[in-house]
Amino acid sequence: MSTPRIGCLVLASGQAKRFGSNKLLALFCGVPLLEFTLRRIPQQPFVRRVVVTRTAACCDIARRCGFEAILHNEPLRRDSIRLGISHLQQDVDGCLVVQADQPLCTAESYTALTTAFLARPNKFFRLCWQDVAASPVLFPASAFAELCTLPENAGGAFVIKKHFDELQLVHARAAWELQDADTPEALAELEQLARTL
Repeated sequence: MSTPRIGCLVLASGQAKRFGSNKLLALFCGVPLLEFTLRRIPQQPFVRRVVVTRTAACCDIARRCGFEAILHNEPLRRDSIRLGISHLQQDVDGCLVVQADQPLCTAESYTALTTAFLARPNKFFRLCWQDVAASPVLFPASAFAELCTLPENAGGAFVIKKHFDELQLVHARAAWELQDADTPEALAELEQLARTL
């Protein structure tokens, strides 16, 4: 039996309303936040890695980091997922969906998720801390059709809830791996933490 092929989809289309500006371009440890996040995502075992964004500058960062980039102007959260999954689905048996504003998720956690999927490629795998589940999530190909037809304003969690009995949690090393930068204050706190790790 052939080894399951895994893609990586990075969602970088958020409006950042709470942040006040495009947080993915804000400096984080000397580089744009998006670049910091992307450089922590390993190349292997992904057969393709894609960033979906509404910003040309984020496309440039993605390509500089070795990712494909999809630039769009669709209005809804579900649009980013649909565009990314549609772009990848012919080439992969599973897709890791990553939030671009979660900079401290480690390569070890990404690898733990993909390793678990390679052993059981019909399951959903989600990173957690003390049984509190968050992103990233690795979806099997059986979920792709649902991810491409999400209700308005829904995200991947909508699909996960429908397949809860097929979900397995993968434990992060620390709580900070799951934290995102929704505000300038949160970004500053994460940067301070990053400089101590």
